[in-house]
Formats: sequence, structure tokens, C-alpha cells
Amino acid sequence: MKAGAVIVSLHDVAPPFTATIRSQLALLKGAGIERCVLNVVPHWHGEHVLTDDSALVALLQAEAAAGNQIALHGLTHSPHGPLRGALLSRVRGQVFAPGAAEFLTVSEGEARRAVQVGQDILARAGLGHPSVFCPPGWLMTPDAVRGVLSAGISTIAGMFSVRRNGAVTWIPSMGHMGSGYEPGVRLLNGITWLSWARRSRVVSVYLHPQHFSEVEQEPLLAMLSDMIRSGWRTATYEELPDA
Repeated sequence: MKAGAVIVSLHDVAPPFTATIRSQLALLKGAGIERCVLNVVPHWHGEHVLTDDSALVALLQAEAAAGNQIALHGLTHSPHGPLRGALLSRVRGQVFAPGAAEFLTVSEGEARRAVQVGQDILARAGLGHPSVFCPPGWLMTPDAVRGVLSAGISTIAGMFSVRRNGAVTWIPSMGHMGSGYEPGVRLLNGITWLSWARRSRVVSVYLHPQHFSEVEQEPLLAMLSDMIRSGWRTATYEELPDA
């Protein structure tokens, strides 16, 4: 196994999960993860605005100053109408992300506006205007992709891909979904590691705060710790090498 770069991303960074986010960051540091990507939802479900949570804002400011990357993770992380796009995407949205597939429900203009509003909220929180976007549920229509890119986003992070400046890099992805599908996710993690990830130059590992349990996430943290001891280095999307 040749060691490469691991991009660790923490999803659904939003006010309802501040305490859990803090705990997960501590666990990641304990596993040797020096830097990660924080996928921030500026207006969670249209009810929780990031700037209203001073503790989370201070945490994110400190993490950004320490070299962690802030990414935009939708605006509300909730749908705004019926699912759109290709049949397979709609099925994935309905089955795996029924309350999250925000960018399967917006037009090109609505996607652009959502990114602009989200970036403005992050800027008011002192977090700048991120150029990295991760769609909730990793799902987008082609119209939404065009809208997001037209808002100044340069990098779109998918579940198994990263689109950067027009080029797509395919990367293996493993993690904790924070849902009722964890047994299946753990099986998929093992298959992905054996068949693809251990031979890749770049690996993506994701965590969610929902249904958080140290026991539940212990295998994933142990894997990350082993990777770091084996010479893998942490990276952000800004440093993404060719996979």
C-alpha cells in the first residue's frame, strides 16, 4: 500500500449540532487528523442561522485559522419542492436523502442565489466566501451545477468525485452516514478500501453529526489513525493532487 492524501470532511456543520461537531473534531485530532474540511450549512432547514450561534462561529473561526477548510454545504440542507433531474438521481434522493436533497429541487437561478446567500452568511460570520461546494446528499441536477458554478464556486465535491475548474477527479470515499443505513455503510467502507482506496493517491473520508456515538465511529477513527501512522497525510480540496 502506497500512502497518499486523505481528505476528511465533517458534514452538516450547523447550530443544532455544535456540541457534537466539537466532539468530533477532538476525536479526529486524537486520531492524528491535523486538518479537515468543514461543510457548513448557513441556514439549517430555514430555521437555524449560523450567525445566531456565537459558539459555533468562534469554533469555525479558530478551525479555519488552524488550516481547516470551510466549504459551503447548501443553504438550508432541505428540499424546496419536488425532486428534479435524472431518474437515478431522483431515486437516490428519495431513498437516501429525502429531507436533504436541496439541489435536486432548485433551478439554475435558484441554485446561484442559494450559493450567494450562503456565502454572504459565512462572510458575516468571518469565514470568507468559500470556493468549495458540497451539495447536500451529494446530489445535484445539471441546472444546479451550472447555477453553483456561475456563483463563483470553483470546486464541487461529490461522494466519489471532485469537480475542479472543469475537470473531474474520481476518488474513493468511505465514512459515517449518520443514518439508519450504517451496517450497509460499514460494509461498503470495507469493500471500497480493499478494492480501490488502499491503492489510490487520494481518499475521501466523511463524517456526519447525526446519531453520533464514539463506539459507532470507533472503527472509522481507528482506520484513520492507522492511515496516518502508515504515512498518509491530511489534505484539503485546495491541495487535491491528481488521483
